[in-house]
Amino acid sequence: MRPCRGEWGMNVPGRNVGASVDRMSRALERLSAAPPVVAVLEELLCQASATLGASGAFLCWWGGTGDLSTLTTHGVDAEAAAIWAQQLLAQAPAPGEPRLPRVVEDVSRDALLASEPDALRRLGATALLSQPLFFASGLGAAGVLGVLFREPWRPREEDVRRFGLSVKLAALALERERMAETLRQSVLSARAEVEESEVLRLRRFQAVTEALGGALSSDEVARVVLEQGLPAVGAGVGLVYLGEPDGTLALKAALGVSNAQREALRVPPWRSGGVPGLGAGGPVRLETPAAARDGVPVQGAPVWLETPAAARDVVPVLGALRALVLLPLQVEGHAFGTLCLGFSESRRFSVLERASITGLGHACGQALERARLYARERTARLQAEAAGQRLRLLADASALVSASLDWEETVAGVARLALGHFADGCAVDSYEDGVVRRLAVLYENPQSAPRGLELLRFAPQEGSPTLLAEVLASGRPWMMARPTAEPGDTSTAAARLYAAARELGVGSLILTPLVARQRTLGVLTFMRSETSAPFDIPDLSLAEELAGRAALAIDNADLFRKARAAEEESRRGAARLHVLVQVSHLIAEAGLDLPMVLEVLVRKVSEALGDACVLQLLSEDTTRLELVTVHHPNAEARAVLDASMRRCPGRVG
Repeated sequence: MRPCRGEWGMNVPGRNVGASVDRMSRALERLSAAPPVVAVLEELLCQASATLGASGAFLCWWGGTGDLSTLTTHGVDAEAAAIWAQQLLAQAPAPGEPRLPRVVEDVSRDALLASEPDALRRLGATALLSQPLFFASGLGAAGVLGVLFREPWRPREEDVRRFGLSVKLAALALERERMAETLRQSVLSARAEVEESEVLRLRRFQAVTEALGGALSSDEVARVVLEQGLPAVGAGVGLVYLGEPDGTLALKAALGVSNAQREALRVPPWRSGGVPGLGAGGPVRLETPAAARDGVPVQGAPVWLETPAAARDVVPVLGALRALVLLPLQVEGHAFGTLCLGFSESRRFSVLERASITGLGHACGQALERARLYARERTARLQAEAAGQRLRLLADASALVSASLDWEETVAGVARLALGHFADGCAVDSYEDGVVRRLAVLYENPQSAPRGLELLRFAPQEGSPTLLAEVLASGRPWMMARPTAEPGDTSTAAARLYAAARELGVGSLILTPLVARQRTLGVLTFMRSETSAPFDIPDLSLAEELAGRAALAIDNADLFRKARAAEEESRRGAARLHVLVQVSHLIAEAGLDLPMVLEVLVRKVSEALGDACVLQLLSEDTTRLELVTVHHPNAEARAVLDASMRRCPGRVG
């Protein structure tokens, strides 16, 4: 969802210039061509309903004429929703009171909503999550956003946070529309009196507003403010300082300065204690490290330096400036940074100029707030998508493990599943009886595959174990997020490893041991190239999960193989015992008839252990083996075997 256009209104001077009327008309036409707020709000409703799994959603707000406007998703009765909205708005918190969402798990028991049974019946809802909309102006509730559920529903903390983001975006969109409408009315009321120069300024500000409405990141906001905002206010130099994670301010973008000046201005040259309106003491900074992400309350106000001496005292690097303005970039009392505007001529800023410049700072702050919310929503969405992809990968791996007892194919299949989605290359090594055996090497693109998996055989120094051997010995995973040593540095083992990684095209590497029942059965390796994002801690956890499933496949196959071997051995033992019992029984029946005893023995041995059995006894002179009897189930084969043994009797020695 792209942020909407339209940010602030401004007054126009009371001087008349008739030639400006036509230009003002065209400016109004451009303003009316901006995307309608209804389309933005409809998209917000659909997103809020879909994100929370609701049956529908509604949004009601007070229009400029005092009428209540209503938007609903498909299937939601607009009149009934308006009735509930008026009830909810009547109970909205006053200025200064906590602005918390209203959670109604059973609307039939809610005293406020159940008082309208007809609306309850027409909406068909069982549960409700709603929250009033407030503008930055600090007045009362401007509207209410609600989502409906047909079944009883209790929100999670994540659901409430996502819903709160939708509420903020809806309030910003409505406030933007109201401010845009205010701008339209101001322009229309002053169009007969505005001067040509002021028309041009208005058009420039409108262009800035439209461009800021399309900016989705802090970098884009800074670029728009400098490239389009500076001409709109007549400034020649612009510096945008935004908060860093440690809470300090750093130069984000600059225009109208040399490279040397830009380098000198990387951090704000002024100290807050020396500039009225920016607080007291210490370097300019946001209050906490979280300020770079969420903003923190500040007491800063615009600083107007209208003489060369005053400007030079604050920013000595830019000594040619004749006037300087420092604007805190903030919205709803939360700061994001500072906008510095430099002018080549000394000037006394008029009320109109101050309003215009302040409006630029306010618009920039709102755009930064929108960009922050958009980035947070996008990050949450990407994290949810990544988590879903991880779960699908683990589910597929589990299904693969349970589908086959061919462990080599199963483990290679687990590695194959990770290609593309998780890794650019995979390797599977088994470890049994002290021997490492490479089972599979897989690449997403075999034609352009790097030699990255050769890094497994790399030893950081002579005599030290390889990465593969180290993981097999320790039984613990190993990860290289990104080679960090300088190219050519071989002073340490880590530097030599990183140098080898760069040479082989490895950007990131994870080695995970295949461990089952406290036995290391092998290693599963995942590799990403230098062009892919490096592995992180969640990726390491996923790799361990995949390795655990692969190890389970190996262990299951080993247990199955041992069970089958034990079963076969048991069957053979039972067969041998059965033969012995039969032989003992037949020998007992044969009595002392030795030829019959030997015939029975040979026949049973042949039946139990093979197709044929030959019995030879040592001759009296102990020089040869004399044939006693031959047995084979086939009579012809028995005759051939008998003749052969008699023709070539065995000799001793």
